[in-house]
Amino acid sequence: MTLPDRERVLGPDHPDTLITRNNIAFWTGECGDAAGALRLFTALLPDRERVLGPDHPDTLATRGNIAAWTGRCGDAAGALRLFTALLPDRERVLGPGHPNTLTTKGSIASWAAQIRHGSGDEPDQPLLPGLGRLADEAVAAGDTAAAVSYCEQMVARAEEAFGPGDIRLTGYLRRAASTLAAANRDAQAMETLTRAITINDRYGAETAEAVTDLRNLAGLQQRNGLHSEARQNLDRARDIEARHSRVAR
Repeated sequence: MTLPDRERVLGPDHPDTLITRNNIAFWTGECGDAAGALRLFTALLPDRERVLGPDHPDTLATRGNIAAWTGRCGDAAGALRLFTALLPDRERVLGPGHPNTLTTKGSIASWAAQIRHGSGDEPDQPLLPGLGRLADEAVAAGDTAAAVSYCEQMVARAEEAFGPGDIRLTGYLRRAASTLAAANRDAQAMETLTRAITINDRYGAETAEAVTDLRNLAGLQQRNGLHSEARQNLDRARDIEARHSRVAR
């Protein structure tokens, strides 16, 4: 049933109508429109507060989504402020050990770290387009050694700019791993993805990219006969998706 049908049949304040609006906001963001997602979640919040109450888990989930999309729209300080305000309410309503409470703590740590390591004069993306393109061209030409060299240079330049453990490094590691896998350098690709996952874990990052890292590593592990390790990483990816599916309700 579409949103207009639910509004007509159930009414605009029915909980199922509000869930439909929530899902539209969620998928708007997942399709790449961060500003649209933030706008829709922000519009949903007062209605959930009015209909369900400020302490309802779905209302708290909407606040979490507003905080998350605030950050993904480029306002790290705003995201940190909103997650910090949300945490005591989730601890009070859900309990300190609830998965959503723990996710909120992880988000606070992640955004605080990004603010701590970031600055107003953050360097441009260091040579990602140029070195990434050269690496891809080397793979297409069958020059594996050159492809590996370009990937190593790309990651090294990112390390120089951001530091070896910065969350922003994961994008470069992810890019390098993709090229290394295409060049049939699976061992190096797995090592590179493992490093990205370690950084994700340190920041408590449970983004779509973090899930992709786990799934891509699992695919390489399966291809190389590491079936037990692959299952563990697929289970981790499913756990993250399940937690965020509950948050998105």
